[in-house]
Amino acid sequence: MFGNACSLFNPNASRLGKYTELQFTERGKHNFHIFYYLIAGPSPERSTGARPNAIRANDAHRFEQLKACQVVAAILHLGNLEFTINRSRDVDAAVMRNIDTLALIAESLGVQPSALENALSYKTKLVKKELCTVFLDSDGASDNRNDLAKTLYSLLFAWLNEHINQRLCRDDFNTFIGLFDLPGPQNMTGRSNSLDQFCINFANEQLHHFVQQRLFELHVDEYQSEVAAQQPVKPMRAPSTGRKNTIRCMPHDNTTTSTAPTITEEERKDEDVTTPQNTGTPCVTGKFCAALDTLFDTLGDTQNWFVFCINPNDSQLPNQLEERSVKGQVRSAGLVEVAKWGGSNVQGGRDGTPAEQIERMRVALGLGETDVVLGQHKVFLSQATFHAMEDYLRAADVEEQKHNWMCEAEVEASLDV
Repeated sequence: MFGNACSLFNPNASRLGKYTELQFTERGKHNFHIFYYLIAGPSPERSTGARPNAIRANDAHRFEQLKACQVVAAILHLGNLEFTINRSRDVDAAVMRNIDTLALIAESLGVQPSALENALSYKTKLVKKELCTVFLDSDGASDNRNDLAKTLYSLLFAWLNEHINQRLCRDDFNTFIGLFDLPGPQNMTGRSNSLDQFCINFANEQLHHFVQQRLFELHVDEYQSEVAAQQPVKPMRAPSTGRKNTIRCMPHDNTTTSTAPTITEEERKDEDVTTPQNTGTPCVTGKFCAALDTLFDTLGDTQNWFVFCINPNDSQLPNQLEERSVKGQVRSAGLVEVAKWGGSNVQGGRDGTPAEQIERMRVALGLGETDVVLGQHKVFLSQATFHAMEDYLRAADVEEQKHNWMCEAEVEASLDV
């Protein structure tokens, strides 16, 4: 409810990922569901800001819920604030056009209306260790208002997340199951992606890299721990063209035709090159990257199961499959390579099998020493040996043969049509 919103492609799209910030959707889309629930839920008197005269007995127990809804209501009313320039005043800062809405928002947030107006009409910046106040016009004040609404919603969502974790989290646990989900890749139509879309796409790339690493590179460490020899992949080399020095470093001097003094290489070496280091407050992207690093470090210590979600069509219609859209998603996620890897990496073992029995089986089947490798806990088969055994077993299965013949007949019939 607090983290889902209606987008152009999904009526209940997730707008958050774990350890990430939330931003508002663009104009033309729906907003977070909680806003519509709050407007549709209360009576007309409450939706206009009226309050009951008498305090009910159970209001004290629901104080936190009431305060959360009050902040959401304040965010809703912030969108109705309008600014104008009063030419009769000496200052150029924007002023409020609807004072009643300002007073209602200030009361909901527990601040003075004048303080809220000053916070929206002026902006304080730190310039060379000095505080400078900037007078905002109507557009600048509107942007400042939108930033305040985003900040309030972000703080409210962070408070809800922390409050729920404090109630549900326990320190005395042995194992856990973690579910990690991210919004899909963002590609705004008609304009460039903003910082929030960039962060979401960066997180998706990090997740994709993590999945590929766990699927295709983790078994290398397992082979090394099991003392199983690996056949290295031979590098691809292009045939020689017979032309030497195709790529070479072109010599150059430090001469110049300008009146500025020439900088020689010796003078460059004597210069002290310093790397700027940022010791100030970390930026939003820095916190975002640090949170991602912590998250993937945690996921790296767990047993992973990956679920790839494929959208059947772009129109959110039931029982319809768009071939081009599905193929693009399968290709982007690398599911073909994942399926090939899963088909050629099947683990099998028999507890208590001695090494002598493995050797007898290898000799009886006429396999080479590199086709069957005995590790410390498992027996590893080469890809060719595995496929040969698999083909033999499938060929011996009469029912499997009938099924294959029927499938081939159906394919040929469909091609003839």
